[in-house]
Amino acid sequence: MQPLEPLRFLQAESRKKILERAQNGEIDAVALRLATVFGYAPGIRFHTMLNKFVFMASTGMPLIIYGTGEQKRPFLHVKDASRALLFCMEREDMKNDVFNVVGCNSSVNEIVQCIKKKCPHIETVNVNTGILNQISYAVNSAKIQNRGFTAETTIDKGLMNLWCGLGLSKSVVLRTVTPKDVTTSGNRKVY
Repeated sequence: MQPLEPLRFLQAESRKKILERAQNGEIDAVALRLATVFGYAPGIRFHTMLNKFVFMASTGMPLIIYGTGEQKRPFLHVKDASRALLFCMEREDMKNDVFNVVGCNSSVNEIVQCIKKKCPHIETVNVNTGILNQISYAVNSAKIQNRGFTAETTIDKGLMNLWCGLGLSKSVVLRTVTPKDVTTSGNRKVY
């Protein structure tokens, strides 16, 4: 697959240079191409789709879906990303190679359905404006799986970890903003 974004292009070029040095015996290296990492961590990032959707749902904001929502994306829980790094560092047979690390390939709509299990009344809004990354893609991680690594955290389990990490209980069902929650001036009521 040809990278579409400048950052991805630079990553591919850097990976190529590092692996050339590794193949020449100058260094030992392994390159991991991690799927979109999600889940609770001290340095949590809310610009990635899954983390952003949980944040939006927890605050009662509608989930914005670009396009139909059928586009697939690869995801990996942060704990599995850490496990993959340790797995590769501890094994000699991983040196000087590139591995995709993926927990699952899920559509945007599948992610929304997982979130709706927790927040059944959350609204979704489909937007058909052009964005850079509307393509659908799934990533194969068979190569690292054949060496013995398998991601363990499902989307549902990872979402629960994220909800709890953000201080939300397992049984909480957050409500969305309704017309009764808005004052006559159009502002939200503060509780």
